[in-house]
Amino acid sequence: MKNLSTPARVYVLGVIIAGGILAALVPQLPGAAPRLDLPFAVFVAAALLTQLVGVRVIMPGREGIAWSLINAVIVATVLLFPAGNSILLVLITFTAYGFKRRELPWYQGAFNVAQHVLSVSLAETLWAIARPESLVGAMAVQWYAAAFSAGVVFYVANGALVTLAITLVAGKPFRQVGVISRSSFYREMVLIWLGAAVADFWIVNPWRTVLLTLPLVGLSQMLRLQIEDAERIRRSQQEAEGRAQQLASLNELARALTSSLELEQVCDALYAQIRKVVPADAFGAGVYEPHADLIRFSVWRTEDETFPAFTRNASEPIFRRVLQARTPLALEQGRDHEDIAQLSQYGRLPRDAMVVAIPMTVGDRAVGMIIVGTRRALTPQEMDLLSTMASQTAVAMEKAQLFDRERRKSAQLSAITQVSKKIVTIHSVDVLLQQTSRLIEETFAFERVQVLLADEAETAQADPAATDIPVLYRGESIGDLRVWLRPGTGFSPDDLSMLQTLADEIAVAIENARLYENLQRQMAMLEQTQFQLMQSAKLATIGELAAFVAHEINNPLTSVLGYASLILSETPPDDSKRGDLEVIEKEALRARAIVRDLLGYARQTDSAMEQTRINEALESVLPLIRRRAEAQHVSITANFDPSVPPILGDVNQLKQVFINILNNAIDAMPTGGVVEVSTREVRGNGTGPQVEIAFQDGGVGIPEDKLERIFDPFFTTKEDGKGTGLGLPISKRIVERHGGSISVKSVVGAGTRFTVALPVAVTYS
Repeated sequence: MKNLSTPARVYVLGVIIAGGILAALVPQLPGAAPRLDLPFAVFVAAALLTQLVGVRVIMPGREGIAWSLINAVIVATVLLFPAGNSILLVLITFTAYGFKRRELPWYQGAFNVAQHVLSVSLAETLWAIARPESLVGAMAVQWYAAAFSAGVVFYVANGALVTLAITLVAGKPFRQVGVISRSSFYREMVLIWLGAAVADFWIVNPWRTVLLTLPLVGLSQMLRLQIEDAERIRRSQQEAEGRAQQLASLNELARALTSSLELEQVCDALYAQIRKVVPADAFGAGVYEPHADLIRFSVWRTEDETFPAFTRNASEPIFRRVLQARTPLALEQGRDHEDIAQLSQYGRLPRDAMVVAIPMTVGDRAVGMIIVGTRRALTPQEMDLLSTMASQTAVAMEKAQLFDRERRKSAQLSAITQVSKKIVTIHSVDVLLQQTSRLIEETFAFERVQVLLADEAETAQADPAATDIPVLYRGESIGDLRVWLRPGTGFSPDDLSMLQTLADEIAVAIENARLYENLQRQMAMLEQTQFQLMQSAKLATIGELAAFVAHEINNPLTSVLGYASLILSETPPDDSKRGDLEVIEKEALRARAIVRDLLGYARQTDSAMEQTRINEALESVLPLIRRRAEAQHVSITANFDPSVPPILGDVNQLKQVFINILNNAIDAMPTGGVVEVSTREVRGNGTGPQVEIAFQDGGVGIPEDKLERIFDPFFTTKEDGKGTGLGLPISKRIVERHGGSISVKSVVGAGTRFTVALPVAVTYS
């Protein structure tokens, strides 16, 4: 009884309890006590004969509902005997019937007894009220009317109780049960009339009634045979019509399946044919994807609503059970409620009385499943038909999958071609990695894509939600293509093959970008070499010029400077000519400095390389500059990293570089300001560790059009007479001789930043 729903359980128990109470109370009423005599024994024997041996026809579509001549016997008992006899006859007859059908649940037999007790009690009540005193003359008409009314009450009450029970247990609408119908009404009216006639004959002469029993038994047997023959003919006709309809549905389904290679159209055609042969009010069709162990339901609909596609895990017990089955799996609402709830994605199936899950197989392979929800149990013929339809659909669905797979392959190859065309034009490895990831995400609708080089792939943390495809170039791994799928999706073997093809294209693009970058570096080195050659030629020219200047100008300039100094020493302070002599001496000294710088720039001097600590070199330079800086209201701040490693260099030449840069910074701040000097260790771009020295001032800045020329010899941004244009070129040469680099960034009005980068000494550990 636990398989029944709560309303059905309450109703069945209520009828059983009510029937038991009436069976105990009715015989206690006045005039209702049972009379145990030979006539009553005859009626009990007739009731047992008709119910257990007589006519019993199982009506199609009404399993468990039967009819016989028992109602005629019951009506006659109600009319002839006290109410207690009718109750006792029902108890004896239907208890015996329950014992005969003991394979049925106990509550079904108890309900059968109880509902007949209730129906008989109502008939007895009406008969006690409307019964005439005699059958003489016109009173016979009144007697028959009262008897017929009691019989109708018995029939209606009995049918209503059974119909309501079937409605609650099976979930069928009240009008569709079929217990009370036109055919059953006419049949029962005949039985009620027969019962009244038997009672009439019994009242006139009991022995005449006994003699009437023999032709009645013969009549019942003849009726049974005629009904069985008619039933066989009707069933044969129904089976023929059903087979014809099934063949028509199968042919129509075959035509629809062969006319389309679209999966959704295949499912629509299947749904249309299933609705023609079974009362399907819920339908779902899912394709099994073995590579991801998923079932993708592309169709899920009811009579009035269509739901979005969804994916379920094939490892769930109910889905695994269906896929492994070879025949349709029938699930009943009461017995298999949990399995039905697991099958339902949108809560529609739990309202159906039965759910049929049919596996779709091709050979020994499961390709999907069909789920059908119905309001009634399906017949074996209907189950076989659904299985045949599933087999037809499985073949069509496999063809549709193959077509869709080939179409996806074509689309993927086209997409790979488009991606390859775009990435082949990218010549920077970093840009290539970023652009390729974005292009693959947009083209193939992945959740996320990342292209990692080999060193990044080794250090990157593995993500179990991602799939790594090796990026191979000439059989050697140079990285990974890491792909994250959107939720509810999986990789097919075709997808993995496509990604591997794409990874191979990416490998070629990466190597091409690396070759291009190497070519660019070599071109830059070649340009630098050409520039250095030009500089060397220029220096050679300047050297010759410097030698000529030293020979032709330096000696006369020495004489001028010497005599100017001598005359100036002999001239009194108040002499009016002393100022002119000081100008001569100052300009002579300036000319000598220019000649010295020119010779220093042109001369190729060797450097005394040794391990040098930059912080100490800078600390020795700052006191030399601070007096000049303070005179121009400039403060110098130092921010040295004490952990910077030593470098290999000529400390005197490096001091000359630092002094040149600091002097330029002081000159750039005519109204005062702050110069910040800092050191730190950095990792260069493929050059190893370096020590970086930065000089940041807050001066006037350098215009952008002059910034590219500041390292050219004789170019200066200072006023005439304040610079030779050789300080920065000399500094750059010194830094490059040390294997380093010097760079500059400037913003007009905001200041200039010079950065010197020198390689760490190789002996440093």
